[in-house]
Parts: sequence; structure tokens; C-alpha cells
Amino acid sequence: LGIQGVQLPRSRFRAYEQLTQLLMEEQPTRREKAASERKTAWLISPPVREEAFSRLAYEIHKSPDSVAIKSTSAREHLKDFFERTLQKPPSEATQAAEHLLSLGAEKVGILVEKAQDELGLQHRALQEFLAAKHIASFPFPDQLKIVPSVVGDPLWNDVLVSLLYLNGRRNEVDELLGVIESAPIPLEAEPSRRTLLAEAAFA
Repeated sequence: LGIQGVQLPRSRFRAYEQLTQLLMEEQPTRREKAASERKTAWLISPPVREEAFSRLAYEIHKSPDSVAIKSTSAREHLKDFFERTLQKPPSEATQAAEHLLSLGAEKVGILVEKAQDELGLQHRALQEFLAAKHIASFPFPDQLKIVPSVVGDPLWNDVLVSLLYLNGRRNEVDELLGVIESAPIPLEAEPSRRTLLAEAAFA
């Protein structure tokens, strides 16, 4: 952010928001101008790009190693996103998914090849923040079902703290914290829960 001339925010979550905006909106626009590309090449608006990459970040974070997924799986998740969220017919959804994968790797700079035929997000912190954004897009009752399933797993701590930050309703934040505190987890996972609650208190 500092390199881009953006004043660094004090909150790490605000920094994630600014980084997301930079990657989804400003950076692609700058690269587009630098390459003298036509505006009509940008068929997917920044808000939709963010939603789609949030879905992808969530799916990557759910993967066994939480680092990458197969390129074919990434394509299928994005295709499903465009079909379900934007009601695109299969052929258009496939084209949109291909376009977004290319955009993410070549112009937005958010996607990288982690291994042969595997894609992941370049920034781990951004992956966690976008995964939280995807969860935050669910109806609140669904969020209450997801949260206890990942409590105690240290790989999800920053996602859950981000989720608490993204929810601006005090009563819902309290309810999420209550679910985190009461979720049944193995004894060996208790240190992770305590760390999560401590981070949430100072977030």
C-alpha cells in the first residue's frame, strides 16, 4: 500500500479492505491503461470480481492444506458462482470463469500457481479476509452453523476474527462470540480457541 502512495491505516482489517480495493479496482485499471486495452475488455465489475474471488478464497481455505486447489476445481467454483449468483447460463458462466481466472493471474495479480495445475491466492492474509467476506455474505443463521465447525482450528482463527470485524451489528457479534465460546471442541484445541478470543477482544 505504501508503495502505491496509500496512507497505511492503523487497523489491519482496514488495510485488508484497502488492499482488496487496490487489487480489484485500481491496479487492474492502471494496468489496463498501461497496456492501452479497451474498457470493453472489463466485462466483470469490481464488486462482482470481489464476490467471486471471495468465493474462491473460501473454497481454497476449506481445502485440505488451505493453500491451493486444482485449476479445474477453481474454474468449476467460479462457474457455479456465476450460474447461481448472477443467473448466467452455463456457457456464459464458463466464459466468465475463464475470464476471471485469467484476470486474477495476469492483471489483478491475486492468483498464483502454487504447483502444477494448482491455484492459490498470492497473499495469505487476503485469502483469510476474503474467505471471511464470503461467510459474511451468508444469512446470519448459516454463519452460526459454519463458525462452530471451524472453532479450534488455528488455520481459521484469522478468518473468524475478520468475520467479527465485518459484522457491524453488536448483537450479532455477541452471538457469534457466544458460539465460539460454547462450541464443543477437543481439549487439545482449547489453546487455539483462547488465542482466537484474545485476538477478537483486541481486534
